[in-house]
Amino acid sequence: MRWPELRIEGAVALYRHGKSSFARAAELCGLSQEELKRILAVRGSSREVPPLEQEDCEQAAAALRKAGAWRKISLYSGS
Repeated sequence: MRWPELRIEGAVALYRHGKSSFARAAELCGLSQEELKRILAVRGSSREVPPLEQEDCEQAAAALRKAGAWRKISLYSGS
C-alpha cells in the first residue's frame, strides 16, 4: 500500500471510530470533502451526519444573533 492510500485508510478509520470529524478526516487525507465522500461511496460507506437537536439549533441561532450576524427569528414556528 502506498503512502496516500495509508493516509486515507487512517483518516477514514479515525472518522468511523468517532475520533475525527469528517472535515478533519478529509484534511488528513489531503482531499476535499467531496473527494472523500466519493471514496466512501465507492467503498459502500457513507458520511453519517447526526441529526441536530432543537437545543443545538437554538444555541447556534443565539450565538449568531449575539454576533449580530442573524436577525431574531423563530426556528420552529414556520416563519
